[in-house]
Amino acid sequence: KSNSIQDLLVLVYKISYSSLNFYGRTLETYYTALETFFLRVSQFFENNLQRDRRHAALLDKMTLAIPGLRAPVVSERSLSRLKELMRFRRFRRCDVAMDYDWTRIDFLIATLDAAHPIVMDDLAAFGEFLTKLEEAADE
Repeated sequence: KSNSIQDLLVLVYKISYSSLNFYGRTLETYYTALETFFLRVSQFFENNLQRDRRHAALLDKMTLAIPGLRAPVVSERSLSRLKELMRFRRFRRCDVAMDYDWTRIDFLIATLDAAHPIVMDDLAAFGEFLTKLEEAADE
């Protein structure tokens, strides 16, 4: 057991890096779970995505009401926040160096905190649409 300042600095760095990694992984997983749902909705209802912009196109399509086919999955209120999370997920997956800091993580956590209740309301509304669709099909 050492008590040098250098050892303490190494410990602080390890704790900070672990925390950054934890929050980064949480933010990435949250958006990935949403995108998986969006992809399934798209495959069921329309499945027409541009290959070169598929992640952004998929998210944009989820705000569309397709008359006679489906209601929007998420609202315009959610869109900008979800785009931030999508960009971070891409950065996290593609940037080997993982050079991000607490300021950026704090911003993304605040973005997620603001987005989550709106997204949950959006998904509840989409669930109501699906229930009505199912009831209409049973008639």
